[in-house]
Amino acid sequence: MNKFKFATMAFAALTLGLTSCNNEDDLNGQATPKGQPTAMELTITTPSVPRTYASTDPNATNDEIELKTVNVLIYAETSTPGSYILEKNAALTVSDFDPVTGTPDTYVLKQASKISTTTGNKKIYVAMNYPSGGTLPSVNTPLTNLAGLTHALGSATELSSNGITMFSAEEESAALIAETTPGTTPAANKITVSVKRLVAKITVREQIARDGSGKIISQGGELTNLQFALGNANKSIYPLQNRVGTSPNIVVQDPNWSSFAAGDFFTISNYALASSEYYTVDDISETALTAQAVYAPENTTQTYDAAGDNLTYISVRAQYAPEFFCDATGTNKGAGAAGTSFWTVVKSDGSVYYFDVESDATTFQAANSGSVKSDEYVDGLCYFRAYINKNGIADGNIAGSKAAKFDVLRNNYYDMVINSIKAPGASKDEGAVTEPTSIMVDVEVEPWFAVSDNYDL
Repeated sequence: MNKFKFATMAFAALTLGLTSCNNEDDLNGQATPKGQPTAMELTITTPSVPRTYASTDPNATNDEIELKTVNVLIYAETSTPGSYILEKNAALTVSDFDPVTGTPDTYVLKQASKISTTTGNKKIYVAMNYPSGGTLPSVNTPLTNLAGLTHALGSATELSSNGITMFSAEEESAALIAETTPGTTPAANKITVSVKRLVAKITVREQIARDGSGKIISQGGELTNLQFALGNANKSIYPLQNRVGTSPNIVVQDPNWSSFAAGDFFTISNYALASSEYYTVDDISETALTAQAVYAPENTTQTYDAAGDNLTYISVRAQYAPEFFCDATGTNKGAGAAGTSFWTVVKSDGSVYYFDVESDATTFQAANSGSVKSDEYVDGLCYFRAYINKNGIADGNIAGSKAAKFDVLRNNYYDMVINSIKAPGASKDEGAVTEPTSIMVDVEVEPWFAVSDNYDL
């Protein structure tokens, strides 16, 4: 978890005539509607690898810690003690900052970009790399609205396509005071805010046994072109993580935690062989810094259905070339070319027959009572599902929390390792959660907070 350090600095507002900065939204059009004028100087530390939210994080790439934009939400206490409304949304970009000499991962807000605010009791939240046009609180709305604020995502990659989106892990309280010496920051005006990434990081690696020539052999045939894609990414999030209950039973709930509709998730839209939604499965030798990663919005559930329609998962697929194809009588007629489409017929005794001509499969199935014919394995592609966080590992950074099986939590890293894979799998990307799987994956959660799971497919 990155730590963003904020320090307030007195501004020469009284002598210069304080006006609203052009990167700020002000309450009722006034720069300082309450208290005496003061200003916030923002110092941001964006630790470079291997540091992130803890003292070390070997799992974060430079892209995963990059600062592009910052929104500072300043809530001011009203005349009712304990009641707060949004006073300002100060919008900043990396161009508003200067790097600190000798400290390449620390930035200080430029003098021309200082944030004007007022003295008094404040609650401060920070959004980093928030999507353009994304839902953030409106000025003059009460702080109580923040807890239930949702943001509808336009795409599965919205929170990771222009820097990783982050939001305050906790609220930060401050009692801002006026400067006594112009240009000197009072100690009371120096605060620290910690943020969390709003997405989970997922990598898929394999350590599948090979034969002497380096081939993956399963059921007598050969598996090649292992790929993976993210399925059922959540379409809505809470910017401020929604934690319900008390220790040791704190539960993280997302907007569709208790119920869901079919349109609540982004599904895989392109299953073609050359689909851009599928990535090559990495070898086990790759690391969290070098392996292909996908990023999933937080997705938790009170209960999941048998088909896994409300669970975020990884779709694993490979091309399968059976050892030989059969004719309509089930007789071996020789091997086909790699990438050949095929059908299977499973007899009542469990034996599997492969056909590259559908009419042969249909004839064979009709001649063998109790047998089952599959749909077409287009281009020889076979599919396996690996559901994330199958052991229900809670976020180690939330004291007293628990998680359900398959909960995908923000700022967690799920390293999924395929140990074995059993052909032919399914002809389509489908697979009930309650059925035995033909894929075995280990998932390990790393800082970020890391979970590792092994899968036999």
